[in-house]
Amino acid sequence: MCHIKIVIRFHRISSSCKSLLSSLQQVFHRLSLRLLHEHPFFSRRVGPLPIFFIIAIVVTVGLAAGIPLALLLKTHPAIDIDIKALSHTDVAERDWKYIVIHHSATPEGSAVVFDDFHRNKRGWRNGLGYHFVIGNGTQSGDGEIEVGNRWIKQLSGAHAGDRYFNRNGIGICLVGDFDKDEAEGPTERQLESLEMIIHHLSDRYDIPISRVIMHKDVVENHTACPGKNFPEAELRHHLRDFLVSNDASRAQS
Repeated sequence: MCHIKIVIRFHRISSSCKSLLSSLQQVFHRLSLRLLHEHPFFSRRVGPLPIFFIIAIVVTVGLAAGIPLALLLKTHPAIDIDIKALSHTDVAERDWKYIVIHHSATPEGSAVVFDDFHRNKRGWRNGLGYHFVIGNGTQSGDGEIEVGNRWIKQLSGAHAGDRYFNRNGIGICLVGDFDKDEAEGPTERQLESLEMIIHHLSDRYDIPISRVIMHKDVVENHTACPGKNFPEAELRHHLRDFLVSNDASRAQS
């Protein structure tokens, strides 16, 4: 069984962590003044430095390193998905050549919601135009990978605005609007799941990074999808790192 675990990547310290650290430092400073005044022991020296100064350095460094790490570990557990079972098909698989990434251009949604819209509003007989949808925690789980009927039955997509890429491209949609000025990009979990499924599909169908494309790359000036706030450069960097490590592992086996 193919069982893939995505290890959490620790990025920059959040503003909430900084705020908490600042508050604790202020409390520590007030406490230090009181200790120096009431307990002469803390004013003694070890070499050129007072004992209390050494303690202050150790505590501050410990807080700076430990608090953000503890908060990140608590709020961002690793995603653990059996991607091979998830991407199972009911029929013979097609020779897919591209992976096309989209955003839904909506603040919320899910595969069920989009399927209803595509089927009943746009009149598409096969419903959901994408092969996979990755939730943002609104109407499906944050980072949850939902599989569309077109993937299970290996049907052409209805997502690219181009017949060739609909026939040959696997459509993956991340729930969210990443193009507004005030909008943020995908959630951390969405990006982890996206990288996970791209790793699996690119390996399964021998799709190179150069054929992992954004919707906007299909037809010039047709769309901005997946939006200006989508971290394309970061995604490609992580994909290159994965392929390098994957090639090294194959060479050793």
